[in-house]
Amino acid sequence: MTAKALQDAPEQATPFRQREQLSGRALTIICITWSLFQLWIAADFPFYLSELTGLKLVFNAQEARQIHLAFGLGLGLLAYPAIHQLHPAIDRVIKYLLVAVGVSACLYLFLFKLDIANRAGLPNRFDLFFSLAGIACVAVAVYRSLGLPLLVVAGVFLRSTFVSPLAHNPAKIKLAEALKSVAITSAPYNESTPSMIA
Repeated sequence: MTAKALQDAPEQATPFRQREQLSGRALTIICITWSLFQLWIAADFPFYLSELTGLKLVFNAQEARQIHLAFGLGLGLLAYPAIHQLHPAIDRVIKYLLVAVGVSACLYLFLFKLDIANRAGLPNRFDLFFSLAGIACVAVAVYRSLGLPLLVVAGVFLRSTFVSPLAHNPAKIKLAEALKSVAITSAPYNESTPSMIA
């Protein structure tokens, strides 16, 4: 292919090279901020600063995961354009709306983690909305970045989580736990196995 043919190639042939200026700046800011956050949670400096100021500047592992997910989901939704494009203005609005909803779903877990833990198993309307919106945004990001096969695999795992024979059936879960404990206690003693009792 000649240089002139490459220059005259349609935009559809190279969708990832053509970016609007706002998306490029947003991607750059997100990447730099995420890198700085990585350095922050890996350093000792936040511990000293928390002691000096009395502010909560240290994140535990669960909080760090939720913030990581917010960065990654926002980046994934922003970096990859829609596969089936409608109109540039509509696609832009949908893209930024998806980014806002996806990041909000992750930060909802971060901000209301204690409330969610206190009502475990009894979700309210906001819990259901943000969890379903988060799953939908992750599905869109996976489909745009990796394609349909991984989305199908994720759908199979989601189905097995919510529709499997053990899902939401306390009697079967208790039976499985009882069988497991019986299998552990009735296992033959092997002298070569180190004792668990100190």
